[in-house]
Amino acid sequence: MKCYDFELNISAYIEGELKQDVRQAFNEHKENCELCKEKLADISELMDNMPKLIPVVTSPNFIHNLN
Repeated sequence: MKCYDFELNISAYIEGELKQDVRQAFNEHKENCELCKEKLADISELMDNMPKLIPVVTSPNFIHNLN
């Protein structure tokens, strides 16, 4: 597996949707490529923290002012 393919499969990996053979290739690449390993860790951390974010409240005129 190349880095490009690794990146395309990160979401499916995190969600547990990869087929066994693709998961095995993904894990092998992860162990041999430090950049992809870090990218996976960063994305996993981001996904873990997203539910903890405080929603942004805008004014009732936000869309009107934006336009």
